[in-house]
Amino acid sequence: MARRVSVQRREGVALVTLEGAATGPKDCGFDPALRRALDAALSEAFATPGLQAIVLRAGPGGWPCGIDPAEDYSPDQPTLAALCARLLQASVPVVAVLSGTISGGALALTQVAGLRLALAATRFHCPEAGLNLLPAAGGTVRLVRRAGGAALEALLSGRVLDPAQAMALGLCDAVASEGTIETAALAEALRVAALGPEAPFSPREGALADPGAALDALAAARARHSARIDLPAIARIAEVAEAALLLPLSAALDVEAVAFDDLSRSDTAAALRHLARARAAAQQLAAVPTEGVAPVLRVALWNPSAAQTEALLRRGLSVQICTTAPEALARLLTGIARAQEQAVAAGALDPARRAADWARLDPVAAPEAFGPTDLVIAKPVSLEERDRLRRALPAGAVLALSGTAPGPGELGIDRSQRFAAIWAATPERLADLPRLAAVLRAGGMRVLHARALALRLEAAWLCAADRCVLAGAAPQAVDAALTRWGFAEGPFARAARLGA
Repeated sequence: MARRVSVQRREGVALVTLEGAATGPKDCGFDPALRRALDAALSEAFATPGLQAIVLRAGPGGWPCGIDPAEDYSPDQPTLAALCARLLQASVPVVAVLSGTISGGALALTQVAGLRLALAATRFHCPEAGLNLLPAAGGTVRLVRRAGGAALEALLSGRVLDPAQAMALGLCDAVASEGTIETAALAEALRVAALGPEAPFSPREGALADPGAALDALAAARARHSARIDLPAIARIAEVAEAALLLPLSAALDVEAVAFDDLSRSDTAAALRHLARARAAAQQLAAVPTEGVAPVLRVALWNPSAAQTEALLRRGLSVQICTTAPEALARLLTGIARAQEQAVAAGALDPARRAADWARLDPVAAPEAFGPTDLVIAKPVSLEERDRLRRALPAGAVLALSGTAPGPGELGIDRSQRFAAIWAATPERLADLPRLAAVLRAGGMRVLHARALALRLEAAWLCAADRCVLAGAAPQAVDAALTRWGFAEGPFARAARLGA
C-alpha cells in the first residue's frame, strides 16, 4: 500500500509530501490515518541530520480536502491541533506549497507555516459556518489574529477565494508558477534558515499591531451578518474572533476548541453535515463533466438572483439581465452593487476588478432586447412569458428553463437552494448540458444530470388531483384538503396560475 505521506531530503531540506486529493481516498480530508502518517513523517523529517528547513506540499490534485471538515478536527490522536503545534514549535523554517483547495485541515496546518507559496489555480475556502461549525485547530483564531475584521468576513461568507484575495488575508504570501514554485520554496527556506530563528517570513499576528482598529473592523463585519440568526455558528465565530484579539493565544485557542465542541454536538450541525454528504453522493451518481467543454463567455438571465449574477460577473462572464417587473430589475441592480461593495470593503474584491465586472453587466428592459449570447437561463412566471422568451431567443442561443417544462431543443433546470438538476428535453441538446453545468457551477450551484424528477412528480400530483375530481370531489375541496395537509398551494390553483 502506498504511503500517504512521504519524506525526501534535498540540500538540507526535508520535503514532506502528502498524498494529493486526486490520488488519496476520495473526498477524505485529514482523517485519523492521514494525521498519523503525517505525524510519523514529521518525526522522520525532524530526525534528518543537518536539517535546515521543512517544505510541506501535496501530490496530484492538491491538498486533501474532505466533504465534511468536521472529520479533520476529530479527537482521534494525533489531533490536528497537535500537528499544528509540532510545526509551530519546529526549530527550522517551515514552508508550505499550496495547491488545489485549501480548506479545513489544510487551512489550519498551512497557517502555522512561516511562508506559504500558492499556485495561481489554488483556491481557499472556509465552509464551516454553512455547516454550523467553525474552523478549529487554530483555523479561526490564527486567521483573525492575522487579518482582523476581514478574516471574520471570509469566515462568515463562505466565499471561495483566489490567491490574490487570500494574500490580503495573510492566507498565502506569494503566488508562483507550476515550474518555479518548488525551486522558490527551497530557496526561501534555505535563505531564512541562514538568517537564523529571529528572521520570520511574515508577521503571524498583524491584526494585533492595532487591536482597536481590528476590533472596530470586527464589529462592522459582525453587524453585516447580524440578521443571520438561523445558524448559531455565526454568533459563536464572532465570539471566538473577539477572543482571538483580546486573549493570549493559548486562551483564545481554548475558547475556539470549546465553541467547536458545542457546535459540533448540535442537531443543526448534524443535519447540515448529513445534507452536504448526501448532495456530494448524489452528484457523484451522475455528475455533468466540465473538462474539455467550450467556455461560455456570454449569458442572459431572466429573473436571476443578485448572488447568481454577481458570481458570474466575478468569473469573467458578460451578463445580460432582465426581470418580469421593472421595479424588480432596479432591486436586482441594487443587490448586485451592494454585494460588490461588501466584497470590496472586506478586501475580497479589488476596486478595479469591481469596475470591470460592472462594465460587463448589461440590464435590458425586455427579452426582445437581449443581444447575442450563448445561453439564456430563464425562470418565467407564466406560460405567456415563457412563450415570449422563446420568440425573442437570440440566434444561436440555447434556452434553459427553470420552473416549467422545456420544449424541443431546450434545456431544463430543477433548483433546490444551491443544488440544480439539469436535463435536455431532446437528444440533440445533450451536448449543451456540460456548458449549462459550467455556468451554474460558476454561479455557486452544485449540478446533477437528471431526468426532470420534480416535474414528473408534479405531473403525477396533478393527475391524482384529476382522479379525485372524476370520483366526485370539487376542485376547491381538493385544493383545500392538500393545503391543510401542508402543500403551499393546491393543484388546481397552481394549474390556474400557470394558465393550464
